[in-house]
Amino acid sequence: MTRQFSSTGEFRSELRAWLADVDLAPGQNDSLDAQLAQLARVRRALFDAGWMRYGWPEAVGGLGGPAILRAVLGEEVATRDLAEPGIYSMIEVLGPTMISYARPELAAEMVPRLLDGTEQWCQGFSEPGSGSDLASLTTKAVARGDDWVISGQKVWTSLAQYASRCVLLTRTDPTLPRHEGITAFFVDMDSPGITVRPLRTMHGVDEFAEVYFDDVVVPGDRMLGHPGDGWRVAMDLLPYERSSCFWHRIAHLYTRLDRLLAEIGTPAGHVVAATPTETAHQALSYASKTAAADSNATHRTAEHRPPAVTDAPFPQRANRGETVEPPAPREPDQPKNPTADRTTPVTETASLATEPDETSTDHTTPVSQTGTLATEPDKTSTDHTTPVSQTTSLATQPDDPTADHTTPVTETGSLGSEPDDYDLGAAYLALHTLRCRSRRTQLRLAEGAQLGPDTSIDKVLLATAEQQLFDTVRDLRPGVLELDETPWRAEFLYSRAATIYGGTAEVQRNIIARRLLDLGKE
Repeated sequence: MTRQFSSTGEFRSELRAWLADVDLAPGQNDSLDAQLAQLARVRRALFDAGWMRYGWPEAVGGLGGPAILRAVLGEEVATRDLAEPGIYSMIEVLGPTMISYARPELAAEMVPRLLDGTEQWCQGFSEPGSGSDLASLTTKAVARGDDWVISGQKVWTSLAQYASRCVLLTRTDPTLPRHEGITAFFVDMDSPGITVRPLRTMHGVDEFAEVYFDDVVVPGDRMLGHPGDGWRVAMDLLPYERSSCFWHRIAHLYTRLDRLLAEIGTPAGHVVAATPTETAHQALSYASKTAAADSNATHRTAEHRPPAVTDAPFPQRANRGETVEPPAPREPDQPKNPTADRTTPVTETASLATEPDETSTDHTTPVSQTGTLATEPDKTSTDHTTPVSQTTSLATQPDDPTADHTTPVTETGSLGSEPDDYDLGAAYLALHTLRCRSRRTQLRLAEGAQLGPDTSIDKVLLATAEQQLFDTVRDLRPGVLELDETPWRAEFLYSRAATIYGGTAEVQRNIIARRLLDLGKE
């Protein structure tokens, strides 16, 4: 399969048609071993069909095209629960690093193994005394002829026990300022002297490990970049973690909100919507009534919604230092045919349109302040079968009192109760705000923008939205997490780490305060 696509919408449409014809559903076993086997299976199928190769350079086995196609692919995989998004998305962190810093011959040899599922890689950054303060790392690499000898310890290394390779940060010159004496290597995990000890987390999975390096010999041609480039490698890796990886994670979180709405939408003895998607729409209709209580709410029109991806052409990528001119303002969306089929999943409503959203030019402000979130209901659509993962706006006006939303009886304590409405609406808004912000980050990266400390906003929004969603699950499903053997429990417990992994919330807020708001060090 080798062809060119004129837009992400065309790519997504054909990808969905292909996914509908193949069976990549995971089995019933949800152990970590089974998840890794499923991941390899999905990658191999996508690679053999060509989908995994789009968005990657031809020099490393790709088929070319904009990198944004990789984000669309990961979103479709996450929406269908074909692979756990955290481990699937590691490809987006480590692949670009190899392409940018490894010798071209090494990248051409290794990256296809990652893309096709043959190998899993890990990232050796954090240490027992160097987490958020990464520049204080002490794992050392000493030159010995053409080789380097590495000694030290890493911790919280995801999936190290499954990894064939590791992108490893070391200190090669302790006499230099701490950011300047760091060098990155691409290390074979079966090298003599490497010991991996898995760590059991509170959600019962050995996802992390501590890794010991005892005089591990690494060839000099496995250095990524040059001596002292390690900090730059780490900083260049960060935008990919906070763009494509976050986009995949957000798609996954929307599926969890849909699941919650389906579970709480059928109180015993009462007739409610027939499908989970209808239940999702009902819950958001109720939540909109809570939002309507704000008498100062600003009415915004459909033109403020993030544009859909369907007909958007690919953006022109600017060279570094160049400015990408925004397109001319678009005409407001035309009313939709109320009889049209709306059963297609709409993970595209705040999705990867490939042209900038001209309603906002400030890339450091959370989307909730840019006017990107439409707060007026879409009066052109009457179909209530759209999943929550495809809804772009929450109405702030009360629903038509004559409309039949098949509202559950409020006395049952179900969706009609105001506390539940508020919790569901707040969880949805947190996710939607995050998605809009992430969309902006994706488009900036596609335009060739250099991402920097402003991605700390994305990280704070992700951690907040993820924890708020699973707090809502706990509150609206009382006793389930604590007493039942349910997948919700592991996901709730994992969400507690959202304010820690990828940079703690406290550090991210400090970065925002000091580097974006210029509030000083104290």
